[in-house]
Amino acid sequence: SNFKQQLLTRLSIDNEEKIFDRLSEIEKINVDLKEKLQNHNDTNSTLTSLNITISEQRNQILEHAETLEKLRAQRERMLSKMKEMKTNNEELTDQLKQVNQCLDEFHRKEIDYKNQIEEIEQQLRSANNQIQVTFDECQTQQELQETMKLEIESIKVYSLFFFCFNKLILKLYESRCPQIMHEKNQLDKNKKELFEQKQTLENENKRLQTILHTIKDTLENVDDFNSIVDTILKLRQDHLTFTNELSQHKDHMHIENEKLSLNIHQQQSIINEYIQTKNDLEKRLFDNEQQLINLKQELNEKNNHYQHLQNEYQLYKEEY
Repeated sequence: SNFKQQLLTRLSIDNEEKIFDRLSEIEKINVDLKEKLQNHNDTNSTLTSLNITISEQRNQILEHAETLEKLRAQRERMLSKMKEMKTNNEELTDQLKQVNQCLDEFHRKEIDYKNQIEEIEQQLRSANNQIQVTFDECQTQQELQETMKLEIESIKVYSLFFFCFNKLILKLYESRCPQIMHEKNQLDKNKKELFEQKQTLENENKRLQTILHTIKDTLENVDDFNSIVDTILKLRQDHLTFTNELSQHKDHMHIENEKLSLNIHQQQSIINEYIQTKNDLEKRLFDNEQQLINLKQELNEKNNHYQHLQNEYQLYKEEY
């Protein structure tokens, strides 16, 4: 019927209250119809029509009740389905949350793995760079060791040369010392002789002064003045001759002494130069020996450092 079709068309969960209101209205209509039926029992036609109407309405009510039961059953099924869907939705939501959490966790782990991979790659590059640096340092240390060995050999040769040169200078010094001492002794001897001659001359002057005083004293008592004058002149001539000879000898000795002094001064300068050279060579020899010790110590340190680098290189090589 139209009513059923309209009822089915309008049927929905939201119109449930309207349906119940409609059912209430229908029940009221049913009551009103019963009252009308009771009021029109006097006439058969009316009763018949009313009976027919009531029967139809009862049939409609039964149909409506049946439809309502169907709708109620359908509503219960729909509510159950909705509850089930809600439960499924909640489960799906929980599963979706778990999946999202798993995805987030996976994404986070992926980022961590990428960071770890990058860090490992960085460490690997750093290790490779360190290995290269260590290898370069090892090569540098080897080259430095070779250079230091060459320098040590050069210093040894240089030290040997200066040692031989020092021995040669010492021999020259030792060979020249006797000659210099002899010349010095000769100069001392000449000075001594010159001093003795000076003393002799002073004594002779004193003697002549004594003679002059004697002659002066004698003049007062001697009559032969000419003989005295001759004697004085002769003595004066002898004195001049002796003085000239002494002066010449003195000049000669002075020249010889100057030559000897100059020679001694030159020899002393040479000796001083030899001594200075000897001291310089000894100092240089000491410096070279000290430098050789320092180079050996530095070489040992470089060897230890080189061994340490070799060990580190081996550890890096075993690790990576």
